[in-house]
Amino acid sequence: MFKKVALFFLVFMLFSSSFAATVQIGANKEFIANGRQFFPVFALNQPAELLVYQRSFGVNIFITEKEQKKGMTVEKYLSEVKAVKAFAVLGYEWLKETNKLGLLNTEPALIGCLIANEPDTQVSGNPRLSADELEKRCKEVKAVAPGSITWLNLSSGFFNEENADRSKLVYYKKAAGFPEVLSFGIYPINMWGKNTVGAGAAVKQLRGLCGDRVPVLACLEATVLPAINKEGRAPTPGEVTVEVWSSLINGAKGLGYLLEQKAGPSKKTVKLDPVIEGFFGQTHAMLQELAPVLGAKDVHEAFNIQSGGLDESGIIIKENPEYVYGFFLNPNKNSKKVKINLKFKPKFSVINLYGVNRTLALDAGDTFLDTFEPYSVHIYEVAK
Repeated sequence: MFKKVALFFLVFMLFSSSFAATVQIGANKEFIANGRQFFPVFALNQPAELLVYQRSFGVNIFITEKEQKKGMTVEKYLSEVKAVKAFAVLGYEWLKETNKLGLLNTEPALIGCLIANEPDTQVSGNPRLSADELEKRCKEVKAVAPGSITWLNLSSGFFNEENADRSKLVYYKKAAGFPEVLSFGIYPINMWGKNTVGAGAAVKQLRGLCGDRVPVLACLEATVLPAINKEGRAPTPGEVTVEVWSSLINGAKGLGYLLEQKAGPSKKTVKLDPVIEGFFGQTHAMLQELAPVLGAKDVHEAFNIQSGGLDESGIIIKENPEYVYGFFLNPNKNSKKVKINLKFKPKFSVINLYGVNRTLALDAGDTFLDTFEPYSVHIYEVAK
């Protein structure tokens, strides 16, 4: 079960109203605030009136190019962000045109600058913004505010499974060389109607393009995105589960969501499917609790799948001084009965299934059996 009291205290300390410290990136590309690791969950281009609702299911960074509401200034938007005890990353053009880049030095809630949002989208066969322009913006921001974070959000145009032109990867490698955080939008159900594991594969590819130099975060879908939707439906809770965990297992250091539901002049964001909202609340709370574990280096040779058909590419293993954690994903629409062997000697003859009130027994050979429901993740906590 979640350690609710400890978790509440951790969230309070990280996102206190005083914002006593800026956010830093650690040696393992983990996010740190007030000396503690936290797991970043961002919402992209959301209006101020929705911050309270989205904070309720775990969003802790609000990234916006420019608030479109009439009369909304940079200062007013930051006031709304501070009221919900979260952080903000604001667009370069908004800060530049209002002469507010200097707030990156004086407003601790403003942890960074969004250098550009999807600058790689094509205009007349070329990226909307050149890699040279992105470099120029990064240098300008760092000259004004050396301690702030430069953040770049790409489209998924670099992803080979989206049939990216390999010659364009030169652009992505150069563009990825300047910012301190990279994120990208990928919406498999809305765009293709399938391939929920594509989010994880794209995380892995972007990590390669940037030489694994900076944290990579995936911006995912949680609802219908009318501008690109081809299926006429929203992703199911199971599909969202797979997108989230395939991203994390492939090395995403945080998650984001594009939450719009209506396009055109009436564009607005409304509440999510209650099941997805509940999944977000539970999962994001668990990720905050596990942030120090997820921020650690990967461990190898700890678990071995002996039978059951789970792909080892859907596994990531972490540890702390007391426990080894195995994150196992079943991305399939069918249940899986799996036999797993530990490749180390555990402290006890049972292991915990993290986040639920259940344990699994180990046999004499340190092997256990488990059943995975469709589109599910199991987290094993094994005392060393």
